[in-house]
Amino acid sequence: MAEIYANNARGKLASPVTSGDTSLPLQAGHSLIDPGDDWYRATLYRWEFTSEGIREFDHEIVKVTALSADTLTVERGLEGTTPQAFDPDTPVELRMTSGSLRDVVIPWRQVSGMPNLTRAVTQTLVAPPEIRDIDTWEIDASALSRHSGGSVALFEVVWWDDTTETIAANGGAATLSRAVDQPIGGTVSATVRALDDIGNASDSETVTANVIANSAPAGPIMIGAPTQTAKSGTFQASFSGATDPDGDPLTYTVTDPGVFTFAKASDIAEGEIVEVTTPEVEADTDVTFSVVAEDSQGAQSAVYSKTVTVLASQVVGVEMIATGGPGGTWGHIDEAGAAIASPTTSWFNGHPVFGGIGDITVDGQDMVEIPKFYWRRGTSAGGNPAWWINDRPMAGFTVHPAFVLDGVEVDSFQVGKYQASLSGGKLQSIPGVLPETDTAIAQLMSAAEARNVGGVEGFRMWHYDMWLAIQWLYLVEMASMDCKTATGEGRIAASGAANVDAADVAEATYRGMVGLWGNVAMSLDGVRTLSSVLERRTYNGGWNSAGEAVPNGGSFQYPITFRAGDEQFIADTFTATSDNTATLPDSRRWRGSGEYYPLVGGTSPDSGLWSVNCSYATAGSYNASTRIARIV
Repeated sequence: MAEIYANNARGKLASPVTSGDTSLPLQAGHSLIDPGDDWYRATLYRWEFTSEGIREFDHEIVKVTALSADTLTVERGLEGTTPQAFDPDTPVELRMTSGSLRDVVIPWRQVSGMPNLTRAVTQTLVAPPEIRDIDTWEIDASALSRHSGGSVALFEVVWWDDTTETIAANGGAATLSRAVDQPIGGTVSATVRALDDIGNASDSETVTANVIANSAPAGPIMIGAPTQTAKSGTFQASFSGATDPDGDPLTYTVTDPGVFTFAKASDIAEGEIVEVTTPEVEADTDVTFSVVAEDSQGAQSAVYSKTVTVLASQVVGVEMIATGGPGGTWGHIDEAGAAIASPTTSWFNGHPVFGGIGDITVDGQDMVEIPKFYWRRGTSAGGNPAWWINDRPMAGFTVHPAFVLDGVEVDSFQVGKYQASLSGGKLQSIPGVLPETDTAIAQLMSAAEARNVGGVEGFRMWHYDMWLAIQWLYLVEMASMDCKTATGEGRIAASGAANVDAADVAEATYRGMVGLWGNVAMSLDGVRTLSSVLERRTYNGGWNSAGEAVPNGGSFQYPITFRAGDEQFIADTFTATSDNTATLPDSRRWRGSGEYYPLVGGTSPDSGLWSVNCSYATAGSYNASTRIARIV
């Protein structure tokens, strides 16, 4: 607790005080200060008019320890003066007295280092103790004037090179800043004091900082890219994970692209997706590319690299090693039909077909886009029935019919992410609603095509060829026909339909397509039975015989083996009941005699991705929905 001083601090008593009072009431408008944790001396004095003017004839010195609500808290009778009564309007002034002078006398040899004793203003400085040679050093200065009603007006600063600057205060604070011009290993300093609006000043304070070098970004850098990719194609890469010790903004720079072409090679933001073009190769080729993180000052991290194998073609297949259920015994095979270890989900995600399946929004509808692929049916190196998918044309492979529109190959088709619902006379694919049911197949087909207005084109009911393409993709990736075990039960054998994205409906999801089986059966275009023969039609073509008689005389059947060279999973041998001899555990029926149209997916315990019941008329109204699709 120290004695403090202030310039021009004065006031007057607001009411009488006795010699024993330790609280002195002041009139409003005084300039006396609150000493806070310190104290100061004040003088009360009487005066009178004489022929020579106004004369002070009596006084008392008090010790002021607090000021609150215009009332001083004091100790009476300092320096031998006598406590006494005073009238209103008695002056009260903060004066330098003999006692205060006596208490601060110091040897003259110490004057040069004497602190500023005028402490009616207090000051706080906050500055980083280290600063980079490329930065601007900033000091947060704040101060408080103890003068009643006073305010801090400015800060005076003397920088390390004796440059002087005056900065106006705003609300008692200011930011003092200067660009660093000292070398790494040097220091910068600032000596600061605050002044209030009547000239009171704080103690001068000095802060310093060591000048340091800029720190380079640190890894590791996580490189998001597939391990395999197709030739003459593209894949997506992203970079993340680097940090900067100085907190500078970071970007990523590709320092060595290998033989890849990056759509963007510098100033790549954290997590930004960059398209990468792959070269034409004659054989599978490993390509390594490198990347660094770079801060806003140009400093770079260590180099991180990723190797991606560019495949001449991306052929993958499955062989049926054993029949029987549920789902058969399957193994993955390569292009030559030789057995291979089953690829990981990550590998399939990097495949241009499987990994290219993704969500897309068209005309406000949630759709899933499926890229074009080529198929082959044959025999594996081990002599087993085999199914292959390839991402590009190749001898022995045929483009899947789902990607042929009016005789021309297209790059993809889109299918509704959800079972179809109806709004405003148009079929839709959106979550959170019940599927449309009890509507005739022909009406559902028209409601799907009703979306093709206002420049929108290509919408239709989903097609048999699309359904087959999804089955091919599922079988080759999952190596099983038992979708309920490999993926999830789905809403089978439940009472009534649930919302298209309900939890149990969503169990039957493959690569973003929700409810591929269960909840409600779904009608589709492109296949029928007529007079006990299967007929098919292309997207816009007429009906033609598929050359297949209905299996099992039009009754239910469960395939054990399948026709060779066929892409539509027609049974070669089958069982008439669901038992462990069946390779495909889903019920299938192609009704004979008349003209019938299919519902797929099913809702019974033996329903699944391959379930079909082709026994309905187009004009009939059934407890079934469909899916919208689009191809252009």
